[in-house]
Amino acid sequence: MPKFRKKPVEIEAILHTQMDHDDTGPFPVFQTDPTGWLTDAMERPDGADGEVFWDDDGLKIRTLEGVHLARPGDWILRGVQGEIYPCKLDIFAATYDVVEA
Repeated sequence: MPKFRKKPVEIEAILHTQMDHDDTGPFPVFQTDPTGWLTDAMERPDGADGEVFWDDDGLKIRTLEGVHLARPGDWILRGVQGEIYPCKLDIFAATYDVVEA
């Protein structure tokens, strides 16, 4: 059976550090969002692909494969075509290296 290797591509990622609460309810806490792509995704219309929103279950991301729950400790990734999706910490560590600026 043939084997395949992922092509070297660069992605952007932001660590979902925790869920916090205030008088309005839960909200996610992230590392910085310097280019604003995560903030933009949180402002997308309800039901739009790439929409990032939260409810009582936590932070959710709407992808072509359905809605995924991102838990604190997960990375939120923006892929090569602008797609947004969560990635578990161990998978992220096994798949990605830091790109020096």
